[in-house]
Amino acid sequence: MRPRATTFGWIGLVMLVVCSALPALRDPPYWDANVYVHEGRWAAAHGLELDAWRHFPDVLKPPVFAAIVLGAAETIDRAAGTTPLCAHLAVLGFALALLFAVRSLVRALGGDEGQALFAGLFCALSPLYLAQAGLALSDLPMTALATWAWVALVRGRTRTWFVLSALAVLTKESAYFLCVPALVLEWLRAGRSPAVTARRLLVYAWPGLVLAAWLAALHGMTGHAVPRLNRDALGAHFILDTLIHQLVEGGRYILVALAVIALGGRGTGDGRDQAAWATAAGVLALPFMFPAPLPRYMLPGLPLLCALGALAITPAAAQRVKGGRALVVAFVVAAEVIGWFGPSWHANGGHHLDSNLEYRRLLRTQRAVVRAVAAERPRAVAAAFPLYFLFEDAGVPVVLAGAVTPTDALCGADYFVDADQSAPVDDARDRVHLTPWRSFGPRGFSVRVSRIDCVAGAAPRTPPAPPPSTR
Repeated sequence: MRPRATTFGWIGLVMLVVCSALPALRDPPYWDANVYVHEGRWAAAHGLELDAWRHFPDVLKPPVFAAIVLGAAETIDRAAGTTPLCAHLAVLGFALALLFAVRSLVRALGGDEGQALFAGLFCALSPLYLAQAGLALSDLPMTALATWAWVALVRGRTRTWFVLSALAVLTKESAYFLCVPALVLEWLRAGRSPAVTARRLLVYAWPGLVLAAWLAALHGMTGHAVPRLNRDALGAHFILDTLIHQLVEGGRYILVALAVIALGGRGTGDGRDQAAWATAAGVLALPFMFPAPLPRYMLPGLPLLCALGALAITPAAAQRVKGGRALVVAFVVAAEVIGWFGPSWHANGGHHLDSNLEYRRLLRTQRAVVRAVAAERPRAVAAAFPLYFLFEDAGVPVVLAGAVTPTDALCGADYFVDADQSAPVDDARDRVHLTPWRSFGPRGFSVRVSRIDCVAGAAPRTPPAPPPSTR
């Protein structure tokens, strides 16, 4: 492929990603993004006040993205009155950085510029990548840092590896999976020698050591290294989910097939071949090292698969079938584009919808609800996660509709919001008298708004006592 063609190709990919993210730049946070934005706002308000962080009213995320990046973005947005523009721009910056990390990885594995462009195309058109480029979540920033860290290690730049892999782990804990491909790479480079040197041990154990240091710091600040919420979201029973997300959904099954072809003719004597096998080890290791149910948790495997898959699209292979190179690329692109919208293969909760652009439809429904209710100028609204945050961001007084919310607080609200895609509100709903007002969205994704009239109903029940604090 000619240099000018690849240059225009990369410009086109950048424009594609930017244009796809433009509609989301002023979107309010979607689902779990509310948690990250909340921590960023806390960081902007409290900075390095450790006493304040000890009483942070949520589960603390690793600090690089949730506190530092989003804290800086919130500070700028507050000064300019552009919330949440800077948070989205920060994520878009990481999205573009990931594209060029994929290019560098292909080149480090021995691929040419044409193959690097194909890998970038596969990544840019992935449904999960496009969705995450518009969301203030840590998965895409971590993936960009982890991919650049892996490129550094493949190229033998150990110091850069230490810095970038540490930043990746301190962006999201799952980046510690890099220990496995690093171990495989060091083992192959040493001629499969089982001997352990201090340097080799430090190289492949480094992401795990950084994770241990973060968990120790978290325990010192909050009294627990792994909160119950996180423990419940991890487990061997999620491995089937993670394998589907890593190897099947979003057109990945084609990338897996191409990766197998690319690895089929490689030995382990050449340094680039060793790096390719180690990269494949990283793809397989992630689902087992971070068995959690959400599709976005497997985002770090995408750039590795894109790079390996692109290596199979060689000029020699294309010569065996006339137009074969273009045909394979078109097949991958079609499989990915088909997955831009639509349900997940096995779960369709709101937190799964951010695996493709489908989440924007639900977000539009939620925003329409907030606008309609706000126009009624209520004293307050009772709503559960995640709609609670949307009302709060819109300046509408809101009460969290939960099992431990006092009935008096619920009765002080004028409207009650009950959604198919929200945290359970059954207990709160049963304690007040509701009159249906309006319904929004299709079945399965509907949001129902009712008027609250505690006088007309039976005497409200007293909620159960809140559980003892774990902090």
